[in-house]
Amino acid sequence: LDPSAAPTSAAPRRTMAAAGQNLAVVVHRAGDLRLENRPIPEPGPNEVLLRMHSVGICGSDVHYWQHGRIGDFVVKDPMVLGHEASGTVLKVGAGVTHLKPGDRVAIEPGVPREMDEFCKAGRYNLSPTIFFCATPPDDGNLCRYYKHSASYCYRLPDNVTFEEGALIEPLSVGIHACKRAGVTLGSKVFVSGSGPIGLVNVLVAKMMGAAAVVITGGPWRSLSWHPSGSTSSPWLPTASPWKRLWRLLRPPEGVRG
Repeated sequence: LDPSAAPTSAAPRRTMAAAGQNLAVVVHRAGDLRLENRPIPEPGPNEVLLRMHSVGICGSDVHYWQHGRIGDFVVKDPMVLGHEASGTVLKVGAGVTHLKPGDRVAIEPGVPREMDEFCKAGRYNLSPTIFFCATPPDDGNLCRYYKHSASYCYRLPDNVTFEEGALIEPLSVGIHACKRAGVTLGSKVFVSGSGPIGLVNVLVAKMMGAAAVVITGGPWRSLSWHPSGSTSSPWLPTASPWKRLWRLLRPPEGVRG
């Protein structure tokens, strides 16, 4: 990219930073994405300082870059992107006992700010005052160094890579969706959309015992998975996707939906 070019939705502005600093990906407004140096934070009580390793690019990050908002969440001040992440603990703040420097962790991006009714009910993710990485006005973690609540950093087993650790957050979306949908042994599942979230829903539905999973979208027409373990195969272009979907998902004779 040409650093002198005017920023557009397709060409983020690049601001070069000296090596060894806290380089961060910062969105200023729609179409204005910059690389900037930020101060390296110090962890406070019950916080850890992380050296980031892997950070996924979520659709929300792209929306904030290209459109400057998602619904009522509007970028009004510069904001660091990124919330699907893993890294290594560099420092621990006072009161942190379950983590130590060198630990590899995955980050849960949502941290409640207060003990409200949602937290008391075990649904802290619904708290209207929750801190959530890369949701205005809260900074994310697409940077070199980042501090986070130690209680929302989870040690990775040795057999889980940093990249896999960063995928735990989007995987949790699939788990939540399949739980809400009541997927269980023998379920027949239809997933609309074959992006990363659609694909993790397919994986989770399969692991929860779904008898058949159909997914649509992408460069192909539609793919289906069957418990035989065979590779997904595309439907024939001449077949009606909706007719085939109905044949696959329709209830048995005598059963009403």
